[in-house]
Amino acid sequence: VCALEAESPGCEVVTAENGEQGIAVYLERRHEEPPQFDLILMDIQMPVLTGDLAVKQLRTLERQHGWPQTCILARSANTADADQDYYRRCGMDGCIPKCGNVAKQVLDALLIKRQRPDAFVRADRLPDH
Repeated sequence: VCALEAESPGCEVVTAENGEQGIAVYLERRHEEPPQFDLILMDIQMPVLTGDLAVKQLRTLERQHGWPQTCILARSANTADADQDYYRRCGMDGCIPKCGNVAKQVLDALLIKRQRPDAFVRADRLPDH
């Protein structure tokens, strides 16, 4: 995340220690106009509430309130086909690996989402992976 902040001027990076805090921050910012998150990078293995469960809760909140879906990318060392299929079923929009240049991975993933909004961004299909 530090690399993303340093390499992406104009981006505000908000962090959370765990999935529960992440949901709380999302809800606080959700009520601002316009909503304050364009992208969520979700670590899968967080304490208290894991990333997969946090995403399921976020997607439930979005559906219940009729909010537009926020782009959520899993950030995980586990990027095997079965893992990525699981992240997609949890409601994530894609997966980027924990290794490599996070800023470039995010930009590449967002470009894919812009070209194909319904596509799941697979870590193994990002350039230079």
